[in-house]
Amino acid sequence: MRAFFERFARYRSSALTLVAANLVPLIGVLFWNWNAFEIVALYWLENVIIGLVYIFKMITCHPDPDKIDAEQFGFMAKDLQAIKKTGWTAYLSIVLMNLVLVPFFIVHYGGFCYGHGSFIFHLFEKDRLPETIEELWQFLVQEHLVWGVAALAGSHLWSYFINFLGKGEYRWTLPDRLMFQPYARVAVLHVAIIFGGFVVAMLGSPLPLLIALILGKTVLDLVYHFKERLRNAFGMESGSAGRAADKLTDNARSEGTSESMSELAESAD
Repeated sequence: MRAFFERFARYRSSALTLVAANLVPLIGVLFWNWNAFEIVALYWLENVIIGLVYIFKMITCHPDPDKIDAEQFGFMAKDLQAIKKTGWTAYLSIVLMNLVLVPFFIVHYGGFCYGHGSFIFHLFEKDRLPETIEELWQFLVQEHLVWGVAALAGSHLWSYFINFLGKGEYRWTLPDRLMFQPYARVAVLHVAIIFGGFVVAMLGSPLPLLIALILGKTVLDLVYHFKERLRNAFGMESGSAGRAADKLTDNARSEGTSESMSELAESAD
């Protein structure tokens, strides 16, 4: 629990933005009469937004051989040095990698989201999934989801600019690693959301259960947000990154030296 609050403090700006964005569905339930379908549909649309943001991440990713962890990425240290010496050629290889990975991600993740959305609409016995921009806009207006989509999109874009670009996460990761990150979130988080939303709908969408669904999703969102930050900021898998971050924090606390604090700030940034 202490680690959770420490990471909240470390990434306060994007964490608070995330919480604020997730309050919009709560407002929808309390004041706009949103039901379980509208909540689950909004969270499905969030997956589409996440996919678009990850396309930006893959395109702007520019790993620095001095920053990424060689062992975690399967490189030998000498290989990273060789990459570094090639200069612009290494950057060109990233561009060429994205020419393959980005279209593949658009098709594969797009199909994944389409299947996911179709399942949700079928599960809640709704009409077919919107297939054009006009149909999507009509759906958003009809279900009063425009503000919810805008808030969640703003939260993810804020994190992209503040953390991925602003704190240099783009230097610590690789496009092929970024490509797989959204799937883990969808696989765990949205299975729970769909199951919970369906149960809530079967019970008539009682207000306490809708609120519990939204709050539970917000907590899980924060957990995945911190895991992603640590994974990208330390060039490691989240478990190793978390231990590294916690170790630096403990060292800074116990030693109280400017050197330790500088090391922590550099790693977090």
